[in-house]
Amino acid sequence: MKWHRDTDTLSCEIVPDVPETFSKRTLLSTVQKIFDPLEFLIPSMIVPKLVLQETWIRKLDWVEPLPEEITLKFKRWTSKLKSLEQVIIPISNPEEL
Repeated sequence: MKWHRDTDTLSCEIVPDVPETFSKRTLLSTVQKIFDPLEFLIPSMIVPKLVLQETWIRKLDWVEPLPEEITLKFKRWTSKLKSLEQVIIPISNPEEL
């Protein structure tokens, strides 16, 4: 999240590096690079958490390459990350309330 002082708004800054090969480790690393302390992005974080959960259910190793269907789900999600940068959250001034 980034605060814009001039407009008194918050916006998303999504810049995680998407690895070329995916493993449980790279998947978790990519997801954890998204900083969201106010939890505005929770709805968009459901997909990667479900994908990660699927790796646990299948008992995949941390460095083992992910199966193609899991990789595709994750790649679809990462391709949509840039659209989160369009989200702008206004911050209300307490004096105006």
